[in-house]
Amino acid sequence: MALSCAEITQRYVATLTEGFQCQTLESRIRITTPYLYPDNDLIDVYIEELSPARIRVTDLGETLRHLQIQGFDISGTPKRRYMVDTIAAGTGVEAVRGELVKEGTTHELGELLFDVIAAARGVSDLIYTSRTYEPAVFTEEVGRFLQENGVKYETRARLTGGTGKVYTVDFRLVETNRYVETLSPRQVAGLQPVVNRVFRLWFDCNGQLGPKAKVSLLNDIDFAWRQPEVALLGRVSTVAYWSRRDDLLPLLTDRNPSR
Repeated sequence: MALSCAEITQRYVATLTEGFQCQTLESRIRITTPYLYPDNDLIDVYIEELSPARIRVTDLGETLRHLQIQGFDISGTPKRRYMVDTIAAGTGVEAVRGELVKEGTTHELGELLFDVIAAARGVSDLIYTSRTYEPAVFTEEVGRFLQENGVKYETRARLTGGTGKVYTVDFRLVETNRYVETLSPRQVAGLQPVVNRVFRLWFDCNGQLGPKAKVSLLNDIDFAWRQPEVALLGRVSTVAYWSRRDDLLPLLTDRNPSR
């Protein structure tokens, strides 16, 4: 291979550097990382100063909240709690009052960040053990539909909410600048957690986007969505149905249906 180890390392580090964003808050610094939770939200970690020489790095409970929103409650069984503690301990991180936390000196900042991010990724992957996890198959099917109809789109588009949190959305349609989030849980028990997650996403992004620019695309072929769930999403977005694909394309692209 023509690339040397030094070049490979340099390019990887450069990519990571471009992916990190920092925001100074009242009592801490928020670090938005390029790493993703299973639901495609970017992982945020926070740095808190304990003294001039000591700091704490924490996820402020975001990792376990992501799991709970998707229907995976660690308080449900002792086994789940044990798995969280074991994964976190693998990098010296503690799960304290719902947060993933590690303390150290300011000189250890890089290691602390690495360890908490690694713990967040490992713990969040527990969702794959849950039957309520939302698979990517439906999202891929929607992508093929857009491609077959000549709709230009970006995947994993980033949106910054009013809280400063950065989200990733399944699709951004280039021509209309509309964002599309697909909803298709693995089983009926996962419907409400998925709705809660998408509602939070759209609600936080209300300031920069109107409902027409935010599309909640429901897989209503495999699941029967209840009216309260649809109404909740309809407050913050345009609700579309996969079974009505003849209406879907004009809704997403503003194209004349006869074309």
